[in-house]
Amino acid sequence: MDILTAIHTRRSIREFLPKKVPRELLEKIIEAAGRAPSDENNQPWHFTIVEDENIKNKIAHISVEAGKKYFGAKKNDLLKKFSTMGRARCEEMVERFTSGSLFSFLGNAPVLIVISSKNDVFSHCSTGAAVQNLLLAAMEFDLATCWTVIGLTDPEGNDQIKNIVHIPNDRIIVSVLALGYPAQEPKPRGRKKISEIFTWI
Repeated sequence: MDILTAIHTRRSIREFLPKKVPRELLEKIIEAAGRAPSDENNQPWHFTIVEDENIKNKIAHISVEAGKKYFGAKKNDLLKKFSTMGRARCEEMVERFTSGSLFSFLGNAPVLIVISSKNDVFSHCSTGAAVQNLLLAAMEFDLATCWTVIGLTDPEGNDQIKNIVHIPNDRIIVSVLALGYPAQEPKPRGRKKISEIFTWI
């Protein structure tokens, strides 16, 4: 798959087939992630692969609880955001967010990748580039991903995830990424026109 096709067709997937991802593919994807640019070639990223069902379920539970806290306080904003969907669909979406159930899929993903970084602005930016490499590389092998950060919005939950997967306290989690073979094909979502996102000087 050429890179522009991957960029234009990538979707966030939350439903996966119950199919194991071969280790050799995971290693190729992580290698591609590690080719991202970084400040002074610092390569500040680390990728923790989680296949253990118990640990995945713990991370999912932490993410659900974080979602409740974060979106529970934003119910009115969500009602406005989803108001154009019709009453029933709007109420369904608000419930998914405020109950945290939107993030329960993490327990069903074949693989979770907890991506951590040194804790400074240069490292955060570099690791974000590595995550994008990973998302696109996964598509080469017909794998799908979903980048989540909800567990990081709650300091207690963030620390719990660190403890579960043995990430040192001086590092920061940038993403909890779900990965596997897709069981859904979401429609493309709207994007801003190119004229809205650039300035030519």
